[in-house]
Amino acid sequence: MNLGWLDSWELANRIEKLFSGNESYSLTAEQYTASRARVAEKVIRRAEINMALGRKSYLHPAKTKLVWLMLNTPLEKLMAQVFTMRGLKSWPI
Repeated sequence: MNLGWLDSWELANRIEKLFSGNESYSLTAEQYTASRARVAEKVIRRAEINMALGRKSYLHPAKTKLVWLMLNTPLEKLMAQVFTMRGLKSWPI
């Protein structure tokens, strides 16, 4: 659902550009499609990581330590942003 809201926000910005005469329709539609596909791929990767971190495994002690390190070190804020899907357009993952 959140991805749908982000798609709508992006589409509204592109429609605004279209009506202000800044971009042609075909260029705007192509850019929108490519941009949203890249974001969707990142969302899928992040969701897979989030699910893997929550799934039971035989690596439980190592995974628990990894998650602890991610949440109790300077990585804490970065990991919170990754987990909550922030920075999808600008981050590589």
